Amino acid sequence: MDSTSPSRTSEQAPLESAEAAQLAAASGWLVQLGRTLKTCRLYDANNPTVVRFRSELSVGLAAMTEQGGPLQLDVSPREFRRNGAMVYQASSRDDNLAAVFHRDGIRTLTFHPEMRPEDVETFLDAILRVTGPQVDEDDLVTLFWDLGIQGLSVTAVPFEGDVNAGGEEEAATSSPLPWPARSSGGDSSVDKGHSAANPRSDDCLVEERGVEPADLVEELETYANLELSRFQMEQERESKRSLAKSFVAVLEQALAGDVSAEDRFEIAAFLPRALRTALAEGEWASARESLRQLRHCAPDWSTEHFFAGLSAASDAISRRAVEKLDRCDDAGIEEFVRLAHDFGPHAATWLIGLLAESQQRRARRPLARAIAELLRELPERVVPWLSDNRWYVVRNIVHILGWIGGDRVAPHLMAASKHPEARVRREVVAALAQVSPRLAHPVLLEMMTDAEPMLFMNLLQQLSHAPDPAVANHLVRLMRSDAFRSRTEDERFAIYRAITSQGEVVLPALEEELKRGGLFARGLDAHWRSVARCLARIGTPAALEVLERGTRSHLPGVRAACSQAQLTLGNDRG
Repeated sequence: MDSTSPSRTSEQAPLESAEAAQLAAASGWLVQLGRTLKTCRLYDANNPTVVRFRSELSVGLAAMTEQGGPLQLDVSPREFRRNGAMVYQASSRDDNLAAVFHRDGIRTLTFHPEMRPEDVETFLDAILRVTGPQVDEDDLVTLFWDLGIQGLSVTAVPFEGDVNAGGEEEAATSSPLPWPARSSGGDSSVDKGHSAANPRSDDCLVEERGVEPADLVEELETYANLELSRFQMEQERESKRSLAKSFVAVLEQALAGDVSAEDRFEIAAFLPRALRTALAEGEWASARESLRQLRHCAPDWSTEHFFAGLSAASDAISRRAVEKLDRCDDAGIEEFVRLAHDFGPHAATWLIGLLAESQQRRARRPLARAIAELLRELPERVVPWLSDNRWYVVRNIVHILGWIGGDRVAPHLMAASKHPEARVRREVVAALAQVSPRLAHPVLLEMMTDAEPMLFMNLLQQLSHAPDPAVANHLVRLMRSDAFRSRTEDERFAIYRAITSQGEVVLPALEEELKRGGLFARGLDAHWRSVARCLARIGTPAALEVLERGTRSHLPGVRAACSQAQLTLGNDRG
């Protein structure tokens, strides 16, 4: 017998080591289960710490059961045991995980390798339901059965045994799931084994055990780190939230309740401040919401007085608002434009001030368009800005007048047509395209005097849009003037094309040019060719007759010019 003892000892050592490892793993997993439940009670379900603890719990269980097989735990009022060895013992009444299962009649829990992560999640949720502030009316056995947790086996005793027995360790016969069954008769006050006079309670667990200070310190450190993490996240979230958004959120909650007329009056007195804050912070959506709340609380509130005070005494707010606007992306600029429309025409003066200070063209253009839409019926409100000493501001105002359009803006454009800055005058020419020719042409003709080449070309192009006898006479005078020859080739060509746009009204003048060659004494061939091309471009029967008569002229240069124009006309028709 002595010869076999060493062999037995060598065989038992690995088995004992493996069993000890499994017991340690089970103990560690139960501690992790308790901490996970505490964390779930402290934080929301989407908290990163909660998500991590839940995931680690399911991963740990899967690793443990895959390596050591099913985890079977015997449940007593204060302990969990595996194969007779204690793997969990409650340190206090408030921290007693075993009692949660024991009080509902559960005597053994078995976790199989088939238990999926979603089953672990359901298992946790069921425990939280019966241990939360509003305790679920169902017991854990019923919840486990109703929820259909796979990979979990439970044995339980009837609740009547728990209630009536005198000891904590009953010898009642355990019964497998499904459990419990509802009573089919008898006392109606008993449902699922719970007595109305004796609700589920831990009062039987009166024994308190001492706690080691080191364990308390470890627990406090764990919770301290969790609380510190939560505090830092909340602080970061609050720091990113602007004051304007906070204003809007608080006032929205206040207005959502039962608010009296006096309450609305008090809130309305505060809302302009919230609106100014939103404008200064560039929170356009919050400003729109503040404006909506203000009009709800005070329907008679006027933006006129608000912007009068804002333009006069709140330059800091305007400067900050334009800085925020220049930094906005396209979506932010669109939101600001919607805010401008919400404000209405009374905001136009303040908006023009922002337009004058903006440094970004991508912000100025949609803002100018918004101002034009606001002042479509009130173009006179922009007139004071035409005398601004900043030429680019005047040009923006002219641009707005062009977008407004109509004959009402003609007098204002005429005032800007004499501006010393050429870029302003060119903008006037473009804006006059939105005015009727009857009012636009006199301004354009007056601007041709001493116009620089680029402006001169723009004027000719604008005058070519519609026939006008006054324009035709002015163009013919330009063609016959002594300065015509000194103009650039592009300018002369532009004059010829403008004359062509006047139609048959210029035919007598063009035929006279073919007969006498204008005021030039020599070198008329190029001039005759241009006049003949004008006739060909007019192309009416009367113009073609003048061209035909030119082919019979006694001047060879005229005959050649008209014949060449006819050939060009024929090619164009072909």
